[in-house]
Amino acid sequence: MRHFTSTFMPALTAALAACLLFAAAALAQDARVGVVDIDKAVEASKPGQAAKKKVEEKRESLEKTLQKKRDDLEKKVADFRNQAEAMNEDARAKRVRELEQERVSLMEQAKKSDDEFQKTMRDNLEPLYTKARNSAVDIGKKRGFSLVLHVVAAQILLADNVDITSDVTKALDQK
Repeated sequence: MRHFTSTFMPALTAALAACLLFAAAALAQDARVGVVDIDKAVEASKPGQAAKKKVEEKRESLEKTLQKKRDDLEKKVADFRNQAEAMNEDARAKRVRELEQERVSLMEQAKKSDDEFQKTMRDNLEPLYTKARNSAVDIGKKRGFSLVLHVVAAQILLADNVDITSDVTKALDQK
């Protein structure tokens, strides 16, 4: 812990000081600050809703496939438990190895499914978030803001004239 404190605290302190200086300079120049909830803008946009639907369909498809494989494995394990006493030791050991291999295979498939789902999310949502951030900057410039902050709507109450979330949603809806 001491290494972390001695290595990163000076950098953290410098970064905080720079932020405070920037904020002070912005206030001194009668800076205008706008805010945007990027998540809300993306979720409310038509492309965001379409992307969410694609992602959800992919999740459901992957989950359905995995659940079928889980159910099949559980049935095989239950069948094995019912038949284990009637099996000789070699046959029982062989079946245990087979079931263990299937369990490992299922875990690998779950990992692949998760990776595939994450890729689907990235492919469908990252371009929208990039466009939303770029739109927020463009709209902020047009509205004369010196700074546009990304906030979560539930965190802060803002005047309508500084919240550009709906404008970013409209920009996303335009193709």
